[in-house]
Amino acid sequence: DAFPHHCSLLMLLCVLIMLVHLFLSSSSSQDLLSTKVAVWEGAQSVVLPCHYSGGLKGTVTVKWNRYDLIPNTVHRRQERDDLREQNPQFRGRTSLRRDATASGDFSITLREPQLPDSGFYICWITDETEEIKRSDIQLSVRGQLPYPNYIIIPLSFYSLSRASQTSLLQTPPPLLLGEPRVQLGPPTDTVPLLCPGWSSRHPPGGTYFKPLQREHPEKKF
Repeated sequence: DAFPHHCSLLMLLCVLIMLVHLFLSSSSSQDLLSTKVAVWEGAQSVVLPCHYSGGLKGTVTVKWNRYDLIPNTVHRRQERDDLREQNPQFRGRTSLRRDATASGDFSITLREPQLPDSGFYICWITDETEEIKRSDIQLSVRGQLPYPNYIIIPLSFYSLSRASQTSLLQTPPPLLLGEPRVQLGPPTDTVPLLCPGWSSRHPPGGTYFKPLQREHPEKKF
């Protein structure tokens, strides 16, 4: 009878150990971040997040890697930046916060994102005791936004002088993201401009398509 009793105690002890292990694992990984980040090509910069709120001991090393590249180092810091093994694709375009270790913010800033920058980025943090994977980021760099084919002109447009109207029509429309450089067609081509009438043939209040002259294909905005 004593043997089954000891087995039951041993099994109970094993279950308790497993529960404690699961609790500790859950606590240590609560800050783990896995997410998607999207940005337009031509944007000034994009931030890939990586945070750690646990205690770090001794010398701390943070590494950002992209394992589909050779070399796979995006950025590395151990007390100071060490970019000797950095992939040339990211040369001069990455940075970490100066107080990254003190603040626990190991996010990387990537300047002037390009289409080849799309991929999976991993943030690793290492101290004297362990190596911790903190972030798994999928970055998607999207192509540039095109200019719209039609421009809607408000009625207040008619209160302007003809010179002001001409100046507004010749000004490229603002863009939401990035600074795209769009190549247009031959000078003889035209695109329709949705514009309420402002000439004697088209009295105010009407709407018609006004041809908009395209720029030379080599000219970039």
